[in-house]
Parts: sequence; C-alpha cells; structure tokens
Amino acid sequence: MPSLRVQTGPNRGQMFPIAETPVTIGREASCTIQIHDSAASRAHAEVFRIGEMCFVRDLHSRNNTYVNDQKIEEELLRAGDKIRIGSTLFVFEDLETRAHAVDAEAPVPGVRYHEGDASEQTVELHLDRNQLDELRAAGYGKEAAVHLGILLELSKTISAEHHLKPLMDKLIQVSAEGIRAKHGILFLRDSRSDQFVPKARAGGEGTSEVKVSRTIIRKCIQHGRPILTSDAASDARFKTTESVIQKGIHSVICVPLVSLDRIIGIMYFESAGLQHPFKPEDLDLMTAVGFQAAIAIQNVLMQAQQRRILAGAIRTLITAMEKQNPTTQGHSERVCTYSAAVAQEMGLSEAANNNVQLAALLHDIGKIALVADRGRSGEGPASAVEEHVHQGVRLLENMPGLEDILPGIKHHHEKVDGSGVPEHLTGDKIPLIAKIVAAANEFDHLMTSKGESGTGLSTKEALLQLRELSGKTLDSDVVAALIVAHRRGTLFSPKTIFEQAAPAKTEA
Repeated sequence: MPSLRVQTGPNRGQMFPIAETPVTIGREASCTIQIHDSAASRAHAEVFRIGEMCFVRDLHSRNNTYVNDQKIEEELLRAGDKIRIGSTLFVFEDLETRAHAVDAEAPVPGVRYHEGDASEQTVELHLDRNQLDELRAAGYGKEAAVHLGILLELSKTISAEHHLKPLMDKLIQVSAEGIRAKHGILFLRDSRSDQFVPKARAGGEGTSEVKVSRTIIRKCIQHGRPILTSDAASDARFKTTESVIQKGIHSVICVPLVSLDRIIGIMYFESAGLQHPFKPEDLDLMTAVGFQAAIAIQNVLMQAQQRRILAGAIRTLITAMEKQNPTTQGHSERVCTYSAAVAQEMGLSEAANNNVQLAALLHDIGKIALVADRGRSGEGPASAVEEHVHQGVRLLENMPGLEDILPGIKHHHEKVDGSGVPEHLTGDKIPLIAKIVAAANEFDHLMTSKGESGTGLSTKEALLQLRELSGKTLDSDVVAALIVAHRRGTLFSPKTIFEQAAPAKTEA
C-alpha cells in the first residue's frame, strides 16, 4: 500500500497509509498527521488517491509545500518523492511486494562466505570399479531407483523450462531434496564482475543466513572437479558409508557446472547435520546432475542471447521505419518500455513479458507497407489504422517463432467496448498481450501528441486521461497496472528484453 513515512521531526519513522480517505497534514489536532512545526499551517496539505494514483495538494498554506524541493500546488507522486512542509520531511513509498517479479540478475539473500580455518580438509572422491563393488555390497543398490527418479525429474525440468531464474530454482530444489541437504545454493559466474554470485537457494528459511566456505568453492573452481569436504583430518577417503557415519562428519558437496570445458557455475550443498553426512554416491549423483544443469543453463543463456539479437534487429528495423516520419521517432521503443512495466506489474512470466515487448516493438510494422501508398485518396484514418494492422500481420505471419506475438499486433487497436478494429472484439475476447500494447500505445500518444499544442500532456494529465478510458476503450486491469507501475517508479525504467543478463562469462 502507498504510504507516507516521516523522515524528520518528532514523528520520525512513523508510517501513514494512503487509502481512500485523504491524509491531511498540518498543526491542527484534527489533521491525520499533526506536526508541531511553526512553519506549517493549521491545515497545510493533503495527500489523496484517485484510483491507483496518489497526489499531494497544497491547501493554500502560508509557507508552501515542496516536492523534491520544487514548490507545488498539486503533484502526482512516485515512490521516493520527498515532500517538505516547513522543516518536516516526508517520503512517499509503496511497500507492496511483487512476489511475481522475477529477476535472474538479483542474487538470493542470506548467503555469506567464510574463509574456513587451517583444519578444514577437502577430499576429492573418484570411485573406481572396486569401490563401486564395495558400495553395492554395502547396499547402495537400493538407492539406485531413487537416484534414477531424481535424474528423470531433473530431465523433465530441463526440457520444460526455458528461462533462467525458474530453471535454477528448480535445479537446486530437486537436487537438495534428492540428497537430503540442509541447504543448497547455485552460484553463477557474473559476466561483469567475473565472481560467482548466489542465484538460487533451497532449504532453510528464505531470510536466514547461510555461510558457505570460500575455501571449498575456490578449490572446486581451481581443479574443476566435484569435491566432498569435511572437518576430519584422517580417514578422509570415506570408502564406505559406515565409516562416514561412525565419524559423525558434517559434510559439504561442491560441484562445478562445466559446459564446453568451462566452469559457468557451482552447486554447493551442506548436509543436514552430524548424523546425516553426505555419502559417496551423493557426490556421484550431484556430479551427474551438474553435467545436465550446466548444459541446460548454457542453453538458456544462449537462447536469451538470441532473443536479444532478435530484439536488436527489430529495434534497428523500427528505427529505420520511424525516421521516415520524425514525429514518430522512438514511439515503438517507448511503447515497449511501458508494456514491459505493465507486464511485470501484472505478474506475467518472463516468456510472456518477452512476447509483450516484441509485440510492442512491432505493433506498427505494417506502416512500412503503407509508405508507398501515402497518396491514396478516399481512405480516412480509420481505414489506415486497419490497413497497417493487416499489413503487419501479413509481414510476420510466416516468420517462425513469432506466432505468439501476432495477436498483440493484430488486435492492438481493438477496444473493450467493441468499437475497435479489425474485428470489433470486446472485453475478454481481446488477447491480454493486445490489451497491454493498446494501453501503452495510447499512453505514449497522450504524452507526445495530445493537448492543445499537440506536443503532449504532462504525465499527470496523461494518466488521468488514461484512467478516463479505463473500462471504456482500454482494459481496466491493464490501466491500473500501468498507473501502479508509475507510482512505484518502474514505468519509465523496467527491465526490458534489451537489458536481460548476457551469457555468463566463463573460464576454464
């Protein structure tokens, strides 16, 4: 919920939610927020909501109200805006969390390195045929079916998931459960810092801190081999499970993710405790998992790179098209930006968000075919709109891989009241991808070409007009998401397809 946080003064730290009833600020005891500030008027200002938008209005105060050090009469608020009344400072915040927002760039919280001391021993275990016979004699064959099931489950995950964050989450979750680990962490090499950054985590509370051994990880990277570590200084080969259990060893498995002879990541597991140490076959199982995981992650990264190349080529094409009409330059990319923010706010998956962005970039591509026909007579704006939609679909319908974005191009001029083109669809019959592009498209037109001067409205006026269209020509949920994205400060700077993480930089 949007709120005001008092940053200075006697009420410092207090939070005041902004609901349907306006929040009044002043010296009067009847104000929602009473401030004992001689520079404040009795009723100095109010903060109020119109739908998903929040505004601050000066109530004809003696010493004025300031937003980000600019004197205002009424101002639309965004997260982080600072409101100053006399010597009292407020910060406008939006503390609602979006659990659906997926960001493969962000490291998982609660993971910290420790260096380990001189007594920490690391042992690389490589089982030969005789050792495998010993393991089978000790009863390990009973777990073969379980391990096979884990590998099959991971294979299904790998074949079904084509986006990095959910893939990494599933890989570490299934792996940790498979060897009954207390914690499992997947590190990926960062392309900018060249450091291994925790990207996915399984086990334990999400906010609890997990300490991992930098020493163990360094050795795994240095030798490029899976290792099992313990605190034991003797009997380190652990040829049988019995010896491990007798010693009561608290153990760690660290497995490199190797693709094309290069390490792109690490999987790190900690055992559940002294009574549940890892066994040699756990190491072998995670080694097999590591090979599959590395290939899957590398494939996803390569697919992401291909999407960026495709998006870049599309952007170049659109830029060339828009140069023919200076008034439209940058329009498609701005629509892409707003669409990405709306898709993110609505909780769309990464794949669906990517499709929305590509549809937004290409929504006017059909205008290329109309350039040569600008001199045609007898055709008004409505027919031109419908024609560029048809031309856009014709240009793209036979291109493999673009099937999912065609509805966004074909129907971005439909209106929820049925007055749009080309098929006069209404309400839920309009694909969501088209509804998002339509709202973003309209918002950009309001910002760039509407108003008395024809040079565009202010952001506040554009959002208010967009809200007037909500439920009439534009989808109300989409408009609400766009307005909330502005309130949260993401509308003009969401993560777009051009900024997705580059393939991991890897070294042997």
